[in-house]
Amino acid sequence: MTDESIDIEVESKKPAKKQLIISLLIVLLGLGAGYGLSSQNVFSQKGTTEPTATPTPNHEQTFRFVPIPTIIVTLTTEDGYKYLKFTSELEVPDTHVNTVSEKIPRIIDTINTYLRALEVRDLERPGALFKIQSQLLGRLNTATGKDHINDILITEYVIN
Repeated sequence: MTDESIDIEVESKKPAKKQLIISLLIVLLGLGAGYGLSSQNVFSQKGTTEPTATPTPNHEQTFRFVPIPTIIVTLTTEDGYKYLKFTSELEVPDTHVNTVSEKIPRIIDTINTYLRALEVRDLERPGALFKIQSQLLGRLNTATGKDHINDILITEYVIN
């Protein structure tokens, strides 16, 4: 190899790096522009039809609380048994109270199944109540129908 061949190799790598950087910048700009346009619904066909009146949100939506009977779950530990006493109420929009009330047995089964799958250490952790509440809300909305239950209020949660 001579000095000339080494110089040619070094010079040929510089334009390749420059082209790579420029192409990456173009790709990133394209992705950013695409995301920006799609997040503003520029590509949706909603704007091509007649304008429709958007309904104003009803901030005074009424709801009721549907009580759930107390559930006592036996938990197995290394030292023997512990019991979890669990009582809750469901916040339900007025339009779905009858539907949810008819599904109380399914709701109890869903709560029972979830609580029995937990271990005592899961129940005693800080923040466990929030995790249980969010998990149950998702499972209960699956069991009763989407948006039938606004919230689950845990009124009693005792590990004995």
